[in-house]
This record gives sequence, C-alpha cells and structure tokens, in this order.
Amino acid sequence: MASPYTFFMRAILFFLFGCLSLCKTIDGQQRFYVDGFVKGVSNGTVVVYYQKGDSTIRVEKDSVSLVKGIFSISGYITYPQQMNISVIAPGIDKLSQSFLITGGRQTLYSNINSDTFSYKHPYVTGQPIHKEYNEVYSTFRKEVIRKYDLLTESMASTYEKFKGKVPSRIADSLEIEKRLIYQSFDSVLVEYIKTYPNSYVGLWALKDYSQGKGYKNEFQKAYDYLSDNLKQTYIGQQIAGYLEKSKNLQVGKTFPVISLLTVQGKKITKLNYTKNAYTLVEFWFSSCTPCIQLVPSLKQLQALFPGKLHLVSISTDQRTQYEKLKKVVHDHKMNWLQLWDPEGSTIQTFNINSYPANLLISKKGIVIVSNISIAALTKLLTDGDNE
Repeated sequence: MASPYTFFMRAILFFLFGCLSLCKTIDGQQRFYVDGFVKGVSNGTVVVYYQKGDSTIRVEKDSVSLVKGIFSISGYITYPQQMNISVIAPGIDKLSQSFLITGGRQTLYSNINSDTFSYKHPYVTGQPIHKEYNEVYSTFRKEVIRKYDLLTESMASTYEKFKGKVPSRIADSLEIEKRLIYQSFDSVLVEYIKTYPNSYVGLWALKDYSQGKGYKNEFQKAYDYLSDNLKQTYIGQQIAGYLEKSKNLQVGKTFPVISLLTVQGKKITKLNYTKNAYTLVEFWFSSCTPCIQLVPSLKQLQALFPGKLHLVSISTDQRTQYEKLKKVVHDHKMNWLQLWDPEGSTIQTFNINSYPANLLISKKGIVIVSNISIAALTKLLTDGDNE
C-alpha cells in the first residue's frame, strides 16, 4: 500500500503536469483550449474553420466529436485568432458566425435551435479579449445593432405581408435604410480602432469588414489607426492587401480593362461607355438569391431609361455551374450584356467577394459610386444629374 507521502507527491506532480500542459508553449506559441457547449443537439461532429496559411495558429484537430452537446478544440497560438464552427448531425449542418480565441482556456456557448445561430456570434468567455468583445466592443456597437435588429424584424414582416412580392418603392426604402445602418457600422469600427489601436478585436473586425467588399475610405481610415504591431501581423498584412486591390475600383478612378467571356462564349476586352450617360456593372452569381431578386428592378430601370443607362452583369459562377448560369439568364430574360468570370478569378483581384455588388460608371469610364441602391440610381437618372 502506498504511503500518505507517496499520495501527496503524486498529487503535487499531477498538479504541476496540469499547469505545464495548460501553459505549455512551442516555438513561442501558447497552448489554447476551447470548451464548447452546444444546446439543441447531443451527438455529431464539429468542424473547425480558421485562418489557414497563417503559421501563428495550429489546431490539433480540424474535426472533433460532439458528445452530449460538448466538444473540445485545442492547439497552439501566437496571438488572438478568429474561428468558425460547423455543427453537423443527422438533419443538421449549420455554420456559426466567427468568434475569437486566444492562449489559455476559454468556453463557448451556442444554441443550434436559435434563429440567430448562423448570423450572431457565439458567446465566448474566459479571457480578457472576450471581456473586451462582450463588454467594450459591444457597447460601441449597441445602438447600431439595435437599429439593425429592428430593421431585420421590419423587413421580415414586410416580406411576409406581401408574400415576398414587396412593392419596389417599399423595398427600395428598406434597402436605403439597410445601407445607412451598414455605413454606421463602418463609422463605429473606425472610432473603435482609433480609440483602441492595439486591439485584436478591432483588427479582426476590420478584416471581416474589408474582405470582399470593395474600397471604402472608412476601411482605409481604420487601417491607418491600427498600431504598427498589428499592421505587421499576418492579418494586418492581409488587410493591407485587400485595400490595395480595392483601390483599382475606387471612386474617381478609371474602371480597369478586363478580359472576360460573354455567357455565349464571346471574348470581351473593353466596355463601351460612350453610348450612355451611365453604365451600371453588376457583380453576381446564379445561386445568389439577393442577386436574382434585383433582376426585376434592373429590367425596370432598363425600360425606363433607354439611352441613359447601360447594364452589364458579370457572373462569378464556377465552371461547373455554367449550364445553370445560362438557364438563369434565359429564364429571367436578362437581355443585357452578360459577362462571365469563371470562378471569379478576375473579380477577386479587385477584392469583391460579397454579392450582389455594383459600380456606376460615367461615359468617360470613371467609377462614380459603388453599391448604389436602386432607389438612389432611379433618382439620379430621373434628375438627369450627369457628370
């Protein structure tokens, strides 16, 4: 039988081993653990998504078991990183919004049955960065989020009332309100990073905002406010790359020469702007529901303003979706210039990965405005406010 002294020494060693395991570092990277709790599903699989290609994070398993609603993720990390999880079970395959992790232990809570699972960030706690996100950053965004939630409810009830066929006047009004709220989010982010230039919360938020959304002065301002240390991180350098690419389509610049195919297979290397006062270039793909919902409004604009407006659509459909693309164009009678950028390989070099998106171009080929709403474009064309 082991002596009390032996038991005591074993306990000490076990405690020390646990501490070393929790605090262990490899090549300057700290150990991290995420203890996850998912409400609404007992057993399944949790797939982990993170910044691949960034050597400052190593995840031990990209896929882990969900047992009785509990899962665990672990690995090594140099600085705070962003993750998403996908919960997969019989009849369930849902991707979460992003959340932040850092060195040490943290706890994640999510509810698979909640309507907000796929568009609100999981609640994570346990480290100072989570306190910053849950309290400081959330306070900055509180009023804008309140307005956004109210608008979301209003849009849902409006579409239900009209059974999806909302009158264009009402739909345009809701769209304008949504864009104004998005602009408020941008402004809040700029102010947050200005106030906290060393914040990884701000860094990752800027990465989310700037990736694939074209060029905005607000994104450049926010980046300029980041500390030099954050600019030198892998993510900081990515953001700088997004901004540099986006400048090719910046308001006031000439729309670049691009070589694309028409949907029928003819090669186009130059757009003709001189025949019309304006050219609207729409970026879309055939499985994008919001893109398809815009088609009736675009057709209406084309009919109302012949000679004033030239429409050009650029699809980023993958090659495997080519037949579907042709069918959608035919079925919806999209009888204006339809260009195809397979896999979006050309358009992505301009940092456009969010759809639908558009650019309004003058007869001189100059980008006038990005992501103009149908209502604003209608007013511009009605007023005849040419360059």
